[in-house]
Amino acid sequence: MNLKWVDQNLDKVQHEEAFKRMFADARYDVVIDVGAHVGTWSKFWAPRADQVIAMEPHPEAYDILCENTGHYGNITPLRLAAWSKTGKKKLTMYRLACHSTCMNKHPIGKEVLGFGGRPKRKTVSCSTLDDLAKEVNLRAKRLLIKVDVEGGEVDVVKGATTLYRADWFIETHGPEQRDWLSKRMVPPLAFSHGASGYLFGRMYGHI
Repeated sequence: MNLKWVDQNLDKVQHEEAFKRMFADARYDVVIDVGAHVGTWSKFWAPRADQVIAMEPHPEAYDILCENTGHYGNITPLRLAAWSKTGKKKLTMYRLACHSTCMNKHPIGKEVLGFGGRPKRKTVSCSTLDDLAKEVNLRAKRLLIKVDVEGGEVDVVKGATTLYRADWFIETHGPEQRDWLSKRMVPPLAFSHGASGYLFGRMYGHI
């Protein structure tokens, strides 16, 4: 696997600070925040983009996302999951909303379940990024797609076959997912922390 490792074995807080420095001077027409949770990254991107589309399917997290970003004129929250097909999907909801996933179970389930209780499941609306692009005309834009959906990142990418020229910033969960994504990215800049990691680059060719 031809990865360029930017850094390894940093904790999540250290990585997030490194990312903020990395993107400090970035400028995009549109940022799609897939798995926006309560809006932390959406707010970071707001002064660096003309438009931020914040996608979050978890009902409670979405309400807080709206509260946190309501005074930003360029952030559009969508109560919607990104997936490989448009329609409905079961959201597996853990006690901490940030661990919720459209997978049947979290890829690091034992660790997540350790935060308390068994997950609940709720049917949510989902859309491919291709279908979203038809509505908001993303193809000609300088576009960043940030993806953090707790194990469903490959499915998000599979639903974005027309957007491979975008910059992608993806949190990965486990080596199989990381390998599948990195083989389709140029250049795959890699970061790691524990069982998770991050990739940054562009998709090449059709996904």
